[in-house]
Amino acid sequence: MRGRPTLPSLNWIDTACALVAHTETIALVPLRTLTISRLVISGKRKTKDIVFPVNDFAGNDLLSVFVDWIKTVDPDSLVDNKKSYYTGIATARRKSRSVFVSGIHGRFGARGASVNVGTHQVEHEFEEDHAPTLETRFVFSAPKGADFAVFAIERQSNSGSGVALAEAFKRHLMTTFNEFSFDLDTYQQSNAWLQNADILSVTAVEYRMPFDPAKGITPIPVLGQLETKFRPLKGKKHLPNTILPQLQQSGLSPDAVFTIPAPGEGEIRVEVEHDGQKKTYAINHEKTPVFRYVLNEDMTPPLTDSEFIRECRTQVEDCYLSFGLTWEAAWLKKSITSAPDLLKVASSGTTSGP
Repeated sequence: MRGRPTLPSLNWIDTACALVAHTETIALVPLRTLTISRLVISGKRKTKDIVFPVNDFAGNDLLSVFVDWIKTVDPDSLVDNKKSYYTGIATARRKSRSVFVSGIHGRFGARGASVNVGTHQVEHEFEEDHAPTLETRFVFSAPKGADFAVFAIERQSNSGSGVALAEAFKRHLMTTFNEFSFDLDTYQQSNAWLQNADILSVTAVEYRMPFDPAKGITPIPVLGQLETKFRPLKGKKHLPNTILPQLQQSGLSPDAVFTIPAPGEGEIRVEVEHDGQKKTYAINHEKTPVFRYVLNEDMTPPLTDSEFIRECRTQVEDCYLSFGLTWEAAWLKKSITSAPDLLKVASSGTTSGP
């Protein structure tokens, strides 16, 4: 008889907790974050200290170069056979000085199957050369006269098509315009906005997957997640600012923050406030930790395209203003979500204006 997997033999309290955790896990939508990457154009050798405006480097407009690349890129060039990652472009829409792209990204190299969580039936089997992919979005903006262009990249966990596509575009630029240097770096708001922000809370999150090497994965794939939150003392509004430098330490993990006993994949989140704005960031474990802006928490649906554009516009504007540059709202409008798909326009042989 087919149905839900049989729960392991537990006492009634553990059984109740397991049932609740199992039910919630099915509906859980993973946390998604946003990072801003800057693309800077500079000269080489004698002109290496010169930074060129993105709309005029040797008569070229970086936005037009990006649009042409998106429409004509060879799909094979986006396959990373060394790391076994597949990346593709689903849609691309241009409006004014921005391009809104939806891409797919996933790993290949192992056999597996997609299972219907309601019926527990295998819906699709995939082989070593098949890549189960995740669709994520990003915005590329190149304002006229600006010293740099930006990629506002959505990620789920640590995965996102925008990261791979930004790197692929950089490789294209280096090959096509070898008289210039192209530097791609992650904008750290922690060096600007966060310096003066007040800390509202710090949360260490541990994701669990019960696994016994002798028995394999248990009937309940995920029991739940453990969150430990550090808040100000009663009567206080903020945590001491001395906590922030500790969170920025290299390789800091959730169990190091609150001494969570069990190992597991996790992250640290910090909620901050400054100038009337509240923001939540997820901190990764890289050598130089990156503060990623939280788009949606766990167990919430991803943002709609219009909501995503709104968040991108806010973060991109903050980035340009922090460098003393101007930003015009017309450069990234919500209406970009209804602009013609550049890929379909390219295949039909017609042209589209700005």
